[in-house]
Amino acid sequence: MSGPLYSWGRYPQVAQQGHECDSIKRLPAHISQTVARHHTSLPFGNGRSYGDSCLASSNHVLDMSGLDRFIAADWQRGLV
Repeated sequence: MSGPLYSWGRYPQVAQQGHECDSIKRLPAHISQTVARHHTSLPFGNGRSYGDSCLASSNHVLDMSGLDRFIAADWQRGLV
């Protein structure tokens, strides 16, 4: 579990408890477990949004910052 997360604009200033996910393979299970425990959640990226803050009603979000790499790329066809 990561520490409290806040969106960049800090309004409204409501801490969201982050649940780290660092593996795309474990993502479906991670989502299921978090939602089962807290009944609702939202993905939290970089938190750099002024007008579209990530505020889950449960105050528990999926911290996606660990998924900061390409899953797959086909450079010949230009697909990422």
